[in-house]
Amino acid sequence: MYNWDIPPILSRQFAAQFFTFLVSAEERRSRPSRWQWKTDPKLHHNFTVAQQEDEGIEQRCQAQDSAFLVGRFLQICQDELQVGMLQTLARWHLAAYLEAPCYQAARDRLRAFRNPQDSQQTWEQYLYIGQCITNNPREIDRIYRKYKGQTATLEDHFKLSLASLIQDIFHRQTGQGKYSIWYSLKEASRIKLTEKLKDLGESPSRIDRCLQARQCLLEGYSKSGNRWREPTPEQYQAAAKFCSDRCFPTNPEEFKQLIQTCIRALQAMPKVSYLGEDIETRVCESAATESEPPLQQEIEALNTCLLSGLEALEQEGNNKALFLLRFGLELSGARIGNCLEVNQATVSRHLAQRQRQLLTVALEWLRSRLEIDERAIAQTNQYVALWLQQHYQASLSSILKASWRDRLSPKQQELLAVRYFENIAERQMARQQGRSSGEIREAIAGAKTSLLDDLLAWIEEMLKLKITGEREQKGIAKAIEKWLANEQRNSV
Repeated sequence: MYNWDIPPILSRQFAAQFFTFLVSAEERRSRPSRWQWKTDPKLHHNFTVAQQEDEGIEQRCQAQDSAFLVGRFLQICQDELQVGMLQTLARWHLAAYLEAPCYQAARDRLRAFRNPQDSQQTWEQYLYIGQCITNNPREIDRIYRKYKGQTATLEDHFKLSLASLIQDIFHRQTGQGKYSIWYSLKEASRIKLTEKLKDLGESPSRIDRCLQARQCLLEGYSKSGNRWREPTPEQYQAAAKFCSDRCFPTNPEEFKQLIQTCIRALQAMPKVSYLGEDIETRVCESAATESEPPLQQEIEALNTCLLSGLEALEQEGNNKALFLLRFGLELSGARIGNCLEVNQATVSRHLAQRQRQLLTVALEWLRSRLEIDERAIAQTNQYVALWLQQHYQASLSSILKASWRDRLSPKQQELLAVRYFENIAERQMARQQGRSSGEIREAIAGAKTSLLDDLLAWIEEMLKLKITGEREQKGIAKAIEKWLANEQRNSV
């Protein structure tokens, strides 16, 4: 068999990273043996114009500040006021920049877990997964926010992050790694597995034998290349002998049947069983069949269902203000009570009732589409709460971005960008600008006050709610501070 080695790629000049893509320069046996970088004329022209019209971009290019440029393109992608063509170009600039780390990440994964029988197919899957990620501004943004700039370059940070995501998604698609049923067999607690075996109607004596068989299998069975594949006949035979010597007499065939019973019990678990870190992945892994729709479609359908339920709730009383203050601005119950002129207990009761209504909407949808039972209520409730938080914080982020653009002067924008995007301390800023720390602190406070005034005016106009209390305004100012720290790098 021809042993194909993934060819390396050449480095690029700094600016070229944002308008060049990999193309095959030479092939051997229908496989690329040498790559070259090809310039996209439209992207090249757009980048050149940006350098000519914006002195800041030209300076960042000279300083080879890729973090700034990636942040700028992400901001354009997420700016609701930008026209479609500008957003499309920004996405392609990002895709061009990520071409190298994506390729290197896929190459590293293949080198680490190469299967000679299907290396070409695996390589294509790795590269396809990586390209799907790098064409998704949300995923790029999520990785970008975690970059600290202290231990690695931005390109290396993307390469390592993409390699991890490629592995995770590939394992999810192929049922390997932590998504393998054999990994689940290893991780399932004795109590949980016992409950599932009872649900299958197994007798106590049979359950005991199944549990012992599982333990005997795990004494000798181990993952293969981090893939957690089905045990081989030799591993079943060795485990059956171990079981006969230590627990009860058996043979390989009977032993395998006991293990398969454990597997059926685990596969019968509720389909909603895991809630990830991000709302797009906040679903539970299931024993999916080929007839089921793609997971992302299920997530989008559930979110649409929740949005319809929320829109209906927002038409009633002060529910919209209640949700915005709690999930968007993250004010305490006491401060929300002061804003709405009700006591804290009433706030807590109303929030619980409204959230329970949305929980009911979600559960009804999940029962009809994914056939879950009541055991998923706690996880679904967590999903609803986090979905609400993301929904309202996204709305506030749009308002704050507009305020940043329209209300702040260029000097104020630059000041906040240095303080929060570049994470420069006020004292250091003062030394760099030849000003006192007090002057810097006062200028930053003035810029943040402008953002606060704009947000308060928006709340008063949209919700007919005037917030004048000092404690409440401090709480909202804290939310703005958090937004600046976590989100503002996409708005500079």
